[in-house]
Amino acid sequence: MRERDDAPTSGLMALRAKQGGEAGRGEQPAGTTRRLGWLTLPLKTTLMLLGMLIAVVAACGGISVVTARTILQSNMTTQVEEFAFGVAAALPGEDDVLDPEFLRDRLERLSDTRGVDFAMVTDGQMHPVGGYVRDGQAWSRYRQEILTNAARLNGRIGVVGRVGRAGAADYVVATPLFATGEKGRPGALLGYLHVAMDGTAEAAQVRYLEGYVLLASVALVLLAVPLAGGVARHITVPIRRLAEASRALAGGGAAAPIQVQLARADELGQLAEAFNQMSATLHAQREDIYRANQRLERKVQERTEELERVNAQLKAEMAEKEDFLRAVSHDLNAPLRNIAGMAKVLLNKYGPTLPPDGVQRLERIQKNVDVESELLNELLELSRIRSRREKMERVDLQELVSAVAEGFSGDFETRGLSFRLAGRLPTMRCERARLRQVFQNLIDNAIKYMGEAGAREIGIAARWEARELVFSVRDTGMGIAAEDMPQLFRIFRRAKNASMLNIPGKGVGLAYVKSIVETYGGRLWAESELGKGTTFWMAFPLKHFESRQEVAA
Repeated sequence: MRERDDAPTSGLMALRAKQGGEAGRGEQPAGTTRRLGWLTLPLKTTLMLLGMLIAVVAACGGISVVTARTILQSNMTTQVEEFAFGVAAALPGEDDVLDPEFLRDRLERLSDTRGVDFAMVTDGQMHPVGGYVRDGQAWSRYRQEILTNAARLNGRIGVVGRVGRAGAADYVVATPLFATGEKGRPGALLGYLHVAMDGTAEAAQVRYLEGYVLLASVALVLLAVPLAGGVARHITVPIRRLAEASRALAGGGAAAPIQVQLARADELGQLAEAFNQMSATLHAQREDIYRANQRLERKVQERTEELERVNAQLKAEMAEKEDFLRAVSHDLNAPLRNIAGMAKVLLNKYGPTLPPDGVQRLERIQKNVDVESELLNELLELSRIRSRREKMERVDLQELVSAVAEGFSGDFETRGLSFRLAGRLPTMRCERARLRQVFQNLIDNAIKYMGEAGAREIGIAARWEARELVFSVRDTGMGIAAEDMPQLFRIFRRAKNASMLNIPGKGVGLAYVKSIVETYGGRLWAESELGKGTTFWMAFPLKHFESRQEVAA
């Protein structure tokens, strides 16, 4: 059934025009593929069909030639056998002897017989007795190949064989000659009749047949070329149209489903129908995805606007909080400074006349003023950690932590503590003052909660993980109760044992550490067991460090 060569759809034509315009402007269309080579699918199919046809024709021609040659050889063999047996029946003469003159006279009569190369009689010892020879070369070859080899001759008695020569082969048979016995039975063996007939005619017929078969095969192949091309086009044109439609479908952008019209009832027609169904389904899905993307874009835009409003609100609130903290710090510090100043004046002016209890109260006032001023400064700094970043620089954490530990050397010596820095800490790009405050707060916290019994040790180490570098600050102090762990890093929250043991502190230090670690995208957590100590873990992303080689095992 003939296919229609119209384009798949108007949508496909529009998409091709669009892609062609893009290609004309020097752009690579989304749905194009690399240029086809000279060996296209129709040409491949045509060559394959011609190859199959040539193979079949060659096989049939070869079989025909072999069959004809076999038939001709069989006919020639039968002819030689009948001729030799007929001649042998007329030999020998009446005296049952091999008379050379008689044999020559009888056998030379065969000179008028077409195709006889020689007819020679030999005795039992294969010595020539007499006969007729037309082709001396044929007789010489026969004598060299057969008569001089008794084994080969015995296999040739009564059997037609071939002796090769230039251009063709002679058909030769050796027939025994017997004397006439009693009652017509064969008598004693007198010799052999050797007859050879020329195979030139048979070879010519075979060559003619081979030429005829070759010409017929060539003619058949030439006639089959357009037929093979038509068959290849019948097969490949639908495939090419499906390939073009597939590229158009892969490129996308068609306003309507891409359809391939093939009015065929075979497998290619079923394939085109399945492609059309797939194209319609994909088009519907693309439309659904497009509508979903539109809805998603609207939602993203709404959420973005909402986030921008929230961010603006947060920035305003953070700025307001900073202003508030500055105002509070200023407004509270001013009265506190006045109170401290008045207490100092009273001590200087009336100290000698005041009772000891009054002096102690004034000193306590000064001390409390200092504590509250320090707390206000810490709260103000805590509010600035995320909003006001300091200068980023390369900081050798090994030197930084060693300097911090050196600052606590007096506490280590007074309280009998040992400090251990395991391995070599790396170089980090960070804010020097704030990272110093992190380690200072953690070491200070470990000193405060060390306790009085057992081993008294503080250690700092680091190890590389898959995506981060993890620091540990470990102590062998009194530990933290499990119920205090969830509130550990909240501001103004302290462990119960801190209040019970009157351990100094304001509940700001760990919140300060957590806020700094999180500004670097890191994590802070703690593991503790009462009576055995506490370990604080800090994990920073690897992007803040320079080399893994700096941390020793």
